[in-house]
Amino acid sequence: MGRRGSVVIGMLVLAVLSRCSPVKLPAAPPSRGLEVTCVGPEGFLIRSGDASVLIDGFISVWDTGRDNLMRRTVAELVAGEEPFNDVTAALVSHAQPNHFDAVIAGEFLESHPQALMAATPEVRQALEAGFPRIARVRSQIVPVDWDARGRFSRYLNGVQVDFFKLPHEASEFYDIDVSLHVLHLKKFRILHGADPEMLPGHLAAYHLQREDIDLALLPYSFLASPGADEVFAAHVGAKEIVAMHLPPAGIEEAKRTVRRQFPNAVFLTAPLQSRRF
Repeated sequence: MGRRGSVVIGMLVLAVLSRCSPVKLPAAPPSRGLEVTCVGPEGFLIRSGDASVLIDGFISVWDTGRDNLMRRTVAELVAGEEPFNDVTAALVSHAQPNHFDAVIAGEFLESHPQALMAATPEVRQALEAGFPRIARVRSQIVPVDWDARGRFSRYLNGVQVDFFKLPHEASEFYDIDVSLHVLHLKKFRILHGADPEMLPGHLAAYHLQREDIDLALLPYSFLASPGADEVFAAHVGAKEIVAMHLPPAGIEEAKRTVRRQFPNAVFLTAPLQSRRF
């Protein structure tokens, strides 16, 4: 076939293709302006507009498979590199080692002089005892002093945060309290509950279901427990769920377990993995 014949055939092919309907890919869910980035087992960076809040991000280890990535993430956090360069508020649920490292927290505050950190009495005590340069950052620490009902509310650089005092899950073994947070971030309400004892008797007093929560970040230990869907519907009622603190061994089975009661749950299981909502 001569060159002219090849050109004619090519033009016919193009003409046919031009009449074919384009392949339509599934549309990505529209972003409503909320981004959640994983920074640890129950740690997250939550951003909307110019607001950027870090929760339970002051840890240095995760598990054997993710420790190196976790250390690199912490180095970026302390250095104030993207996406941690503009964090304006930090929250800590409790002072257990897998949620809080005093040195990392102190160094973060040093490198983010504009940031405020809300701290329960237990967290303040750990920071005072564990960070040698505490005098340099003490002015950035906002005490969380619960009232008689176990509630506290404060604005941190323009972001309203409500704190709710709950026992640690398996309270017969862990005699400590944890802080459950509700963030009012622009038009969003985000609940973060790290290791709280999510029993109806504890939750009923706070009426969280009235908060119109957009996103709840809750631990696997609760989401996988029998009847969790009923407790969630009655006392939380968030529109979307991020499951956190999944066991490192058998993580896929853990996801399947959660999805039996919460089929639309989102999983962020590696440092710096993000999702827009």
